[in-house]
Amino acid sequence: MLIVKTYVAPSAINGLGVFLAEPVKAGQRVWEFNPIIDIEITPEQLACLAPAARAVAESHSYVERDGR
Repeated sequence: MLIVKTYVAPSAINGLGVFLAEPVKAGQRVWEFNPIIDIEITPEQLACLAPAARAVAESHSYVERDGR
């Protein structure tokens, strides 16, 4: 879950992007896991998804070192 103010706007990189709406200092946390908001899936669960759903998950997710 993002813990800083953000907004969605057109991105110069690709489509839409999420941008900071407040100053952030170097090293400041901007996200923390919250099981109410965030979904955690295992590599095995990811493999069971339909190809289109798996592609979305892979392109819009953060992967922990253990593969979650």
